[in-house]
Amino acid sequence: MIYLLFALVAIVGGYDFLIYQATWAHLILGILIGGGLFLLLVVGTKGRGMGWGDVKLGTLLGIVLGYPLIIVALFLSCILGSFYALSLVVMKRKTLKDPIPFGPFLVLGALIALFFGKYIIAWYLGV
Repeated sequence: MIYLLFALVAIVGGYDFLIYQATWAHLILGILIGGGLFLLLVVGTKGRGMGWGDVKLGTLLGIVLGYPLIIVALFLSCILGSFYALSLVVMKRKTLKDPIPFGPFLVLGALIALFFGKYIIAWYLGV
């Protein structure tokens, strides 16, 4: 809640701290991408693919990061989560049908995007 207040102050005052760009469009796009993607997964899989906690966390991360950092966070989360899950399957600790919580990978991807997201985007775009 406090970060939403900071984001609103940044948008109104034109400041740029902790978020990529402080505009209403970036905030709304971050929320729609962060929460909307997981909402589609929960509804599409009827709760078997993702849980409602991922929707809530994705929405919060969309508020905190905004657009386009939420895309970087989601991409990194998927890469990290996939690597971890595949390593557990290879080591025969889990099977492909066992659930693995995605929340820790969302948080880790968000932290990387928060501190290094601008540099990752610049590197990717070749700027």
